[in-house]
Amino acid sequence: MLQRLSSEPLRPARAGSTAENPCTVSALVKSSDKVLREAAGTLWVRGEVSGWKQYASGHCYFTLKDDKAEIPCVLWADAARALPALPENGMEVCAFGQVGIYAKKGQFQFTAQRLATTGMEGLWQLAYDRLVRTLRQEGLLDEGRKRPLPPVPDRIGIVTSAQSAALHDMHRALRRKAWWVTTYVSHCSVEGAGAAPEIAAALRRFGHGPGQTPVDVVIVARGGGSKESLWAYNLEEVARAIAACPFPVISAVGHETDHSVADLVADVRAATPTAGAERAVPEGSDILAALDDFPRAASVPARRLLRVHAQSVAQTEREVRRAGLRRVQLLQSRVDGTEAYLEARSPRRVLQGSAERVDWLESGLRTALGHRMEALEQELATAAGELEARSPLRVLARGYSLLSDEDTGRLVRAPEDAAPGQRLRARLARGEIVVRVEP
Repeated sequence: MLQRLSSEPLRPARAGSTAENPCTVSALVKSSDKVLREAAGTLWVRGEVSGWKQYASGHCYFTLKDDKAEIPCVLWADAARALPALPENGMEVCAFGQVGIYAKKGQFQFTAQRLATTGMEGLWQLAYDRLVRTLRQEGLLDEGRKRPLPPVPDRIGIVTSAQSAALHDMHRALRRKAWWVTTYVSHCSVEGAGAAPEIAAALRRFGHGPGQTPVDVVIVARGGGSKESLWAYNLEEVARAIAACPFPVISAVGHETDHSVADLVADVRAATPTAGAERAVPEGSDILAALDDFPRAASVPARRLLRVHAQSVAQTEREVRRAGLRRVQLLQSRVDGTEAYLEARSPRRVLQGSAERVDWLESGLRTALGHRMEALEQELATAAGELEARSPLRVLARGYSLLSDEDTGRLVRAPEDAAPGQRLRARLARGEIVVRVEP
């Protein structure tokens, strides 16, 4: 609600104005606006936000109300950009500014210069929760994507202000604990409206690309401060730059009780900048002590290792001997089988087998030929007998003769086949005679 104004009555916009000489509307509004501003001054107003709307210009218009009254309000773009988050309808806030009159509508209006919520963390917590929810949904807060720190780094990158006390403390811690490391400082602002883009740009200077510096680990550091001074490390631009860094990142922002979105996205969180430097490197004195003790410490496991290897070698030798013997026996068996196979198929054995087969075939052929000759002789005798039985000589032997023309040899089978005076040859059983046909 509004703080109580002065109890003095408002002065008229123009003393002595009459119906004949009235003041203008704009003059009345301007005079009333001046009276309101002078009488109320700047003040805090508490109420519930409703009808919140932000235009493309960045200006915000809303209403503050309680259970008995309400007042229209405006928050200009510059003031809106300074807020960590814009309020939501139904949220109770405190607005700091001035009351006045919006001349174009003659409307009572409160011009807010700052907003603050009445809750524990207010708009800061609202902005924090919104960003954390978005990053968690994208998996950027998953433990599975956290990278381990290198055990013995050689190159340390630091993102902080080159003039900060935090850098001096970190440098001292690194020189004490790990004097061999090379430190690269990427300067940036660590608070204020332009700090977030500078921090993100400083992170991007470390990498493997042209114009970038390769390191083993990066420390994002800043000393302690108020929530407002540390707010750059709760902004999305810085969180995404940490997630995109190609090297493991240690977030060392603020003090032990300070927590930021940068802590959640980074691979490792350290309570302070000095703690971040100490977390990044091992204790050099421990390494030196370990190196001094190495010959003695290494001799015991070395002897144990030699005994184990000797036993392993002996066991391996026995296994090799057994395997070799089995292999030789197998090869000997194969050689014997091969010799038997070759002996069975040697030229001498093959020729011997071929000769035996030729003898056997010759014997079979001779026998078959003898049987065939006997059969043929029998067939020939039978055929000769049949031929003898059918021979015309046997007919001639009984007194018959065979007549044929002496010149042509054509057989004479009937009287009309011969002409008077024709000479015929007569075939007798023994010899031939020539006869003439008489008329």
